[in-house]
Amino acid sequence: MYNTYFGFKEKPFKLVPNPEFLFLGKSHEEALAHLTYATTQGDGFVEITGEAGTGKTTLCRVFLENLDPGVDAAFIFNTNLDALGLLRAVNKELAIDATADTPTELVETLNHFLVENSRRGRSVILLIDEAQNLSIETLEQLRMLSNLETTKNKLIQIILVGQPELETLLGSHALRQLGQRINLSCRLLPMSLNETRAYINHRVNVASRREANLFAPGAQRSIYRYSGGIPRLINIACDRALVVAYSQNRPRIARSTARLAIHELSSRGQGRRPALATAGRFLLPGLIALVIGLLVFHRQISFLPFSSPPLSVQNAQQSTGTDVPVNLPLSTPSPTMDTLLPIVPGIKKKVTQGPIRYQKTVRHYLAENSPTATRETTLGRVISIWKQQITPTITPMVSQIQADHDFFKIGAMEQGLAVIRLKQDVSIIKALNLPVILPFILPDQNTKGYLLVSAIADQNEWIITAGEALDACRILPETLAPFLTGMAYIPFRESPGLSGIISKRSPGSQIINLKLLLKAIGFQGINLTADYDDRVKQAIIEIQSENGITVDGLAGPMTRILLYNRVSSFSTPHLRSPGKP
Repeated sequence: MYNTYFGFKEKPFKLVPNPEFLFLGKSHEEALAHLTYATTQGDGFVEITGEAGTGKTTLCRVFLENLDPGVDAAFIFNTNLDALGLLRAVNKELAIDATADTPTELVETLNHFLVENSRRGRSVILLIDEAQNLSIETLEQLRMLSNLETTKNKLIQIILVGQPELETLLGSHALRQLGQRINLSCRLLPMSLNETRAYINHRVNVASRREANLFAPGAQRSIYRYSGGIPRLINIACDRALVVAYSQNRPRIARSTARLAIHELSSRGQGRRPALATAGRFLLPGLIALVIGLLVFHRQISFLPFSSPPLSVQNAQQSTGTDVPVNLPLSTPSPTMDTLLPIVPGIKKKVTQGPIRYQKTVRHYLAENSPTATRETTLGRVISIWKQQITPTITPMVSQIQADHDFFKIGAMEQGLAVIRLKQDVSIIKALNLPVILPFILPDQNTKGYLLVSAIADQNEWIITAGEALDACRILPETLAPFLTGMAYIPFRESPGLSGIISKRSPGSQIINLKLLLKAIGFQGINLTADYDDRVKQAIIEIQSENGITVDGLAGPMTRILLYNRVSSFSTPHLRSPGKP
């Protein structure tokens, strides 16, 4: 009705979970991070709950669409089934025989499939939406499925998704054995006001294929107050506001228009949200995850000992009690383990007299700080730089992840950041211009640690911090190189709606968001269609060529970082001021 009037290609606020309009709030991103961790471990049950309309089904679809190719998944969304019906549905989803008449036969067929799958190095996930509708008998059958295992691991990972009633059901005495097997429990929270604003703008931009500030800030605030940050209610209110604006021949949704639409909905009894959703607006944003059993997993924010943020050149100068020069003169260093390091005085070390040169050898500095130069400390430091807050504590469950890349990826995702892993390359690190985590090794002591490069000073010297050191050091990359493992991890903030490698095969919403980004940084001739056309490829190649990275015309994470660095409105911590050689 109003699509032509507002220039939409399709309705922006339909209630169906269209992947073209995908937008994940912080709570959803954190839940995805924990789901990713849980499925890599393959133990026990996972429980995800949230009020109606908070995006549980959308979360399920996003999770399933991004599974590793080596994972087979069964997605059950019709839960009005008895135990026999559920087993048949599971087998049918996995494309195995589902015609047997007894649970025993169906489980035998499933077990044979799972064993063969495990031998081929594949895993299986069973995800059940609206699980609060399952009977106690059916849930007990699921518990029995979790007994299917080899001597080394479980053969199937079961994820239960539902409304808060699911928590009550699993906490009942009748299901105490199943409750004890819940290894991870997550609650989806409503979106914040800022997330609601971004959500509304995102859906309008995708539907109109252009940047369109259609909803005034006051209108967005009214819709947030009405909806409590619940996506389904936001959609209902926005759709009604568009209808009202269309009927009144208004080109934009003002606050008065939104309030009139909300009044109409309220008078008809539509979109009444539960009390818990309203209270959710006042909860701290984020995810509260519990591990039931031996591990108790909860999010907390606290100070780490001596956890002042790593120093940049600028704040190092401001932190001293006198004009101690940061750029101390250096003789040409040789890349040996005994090179002396100039120290950039830290916040907690006050200098009360003339210029002083603090010096330590590379070996001494790394060895002295290696006990606290952990993944947790280093990731916490870089997150504190990005979020400009006290250093967050990395949760115990994430700390158990063995592989460095998975640890940094999931740990950063909990804080709303992504991570790119690359082979250590000084020119690429300089081009990406973001704080970087570098693993190091002291061969003679068989000691491994992690350090943070937080700035680049004059003469291309790195400002590094290891562990909980009070001081940062200046060092040339080639001097540090003998101690490094050759890998680098760079956290960055991803723009909503962008992920992976964007190409002509990507969803239309990702291509449109990429084009909006290109237009924002000044590229001309960008048509906001869902086609990855020659102009987009040409712009990407231009960015890649200018910065010395692989030229392929595809917008991968490294290329997007280069694009984000050009957006002045992004709050991005750089190693050095953009444009500085």
